[in-house]
Amino acid sequence: MRGIRRILQRQRQAYYLSPDMTVRDAARYFREKNIGAAAVVDEERRVIGICSERDIVYKVVAQKLNPDMTLVSDIMSRDVVTGRESDTLEESYERMCLKGSRHLPIVDEHRCLIGMVSMRDILALMLEKKEDELQFCVEIISHS
Repeated sequence: MRGIRRILQRQRQAYYLSPDMTVRDAARYFREKNIGAAAVVDEERRVIGICSERDIVYKVVAQKLNPDMTLVSDIMSRDVVTGRESDTLEESYERMCLKGSRHLPIVDEHRCLIGMVSMRDILALMLEKKEDELQFCVEIISHS
């Protein structure tokens, strides 16, 4: 099974924000869902941006903007790198590193949101795969 599909199967659902939500509502949503970032989607659920806790802190709190008057669309990152369910862990990791992103929205062929993976998700699964490979090597050596 390819890596990103495996991560998505472990998730309960894809969390997302509307661009016309207030920043306060987005922060409450993050707290309620225990997440640090969410894709921002349009009416067809196509990814149009991403918003993170860091965006809220840097672009609203540090600038002394009113979170009740500031919209997610005002602070979201619009230049979003996305991935596909069929991507390998390595492809996704490289894409995120090149962009400097810690979250990767996974989309279908219409750019509609399927889910979100984090750098932590990818690294954890990569480590799990390496541990499995190492265990396999140990078993081969011990049976030789």
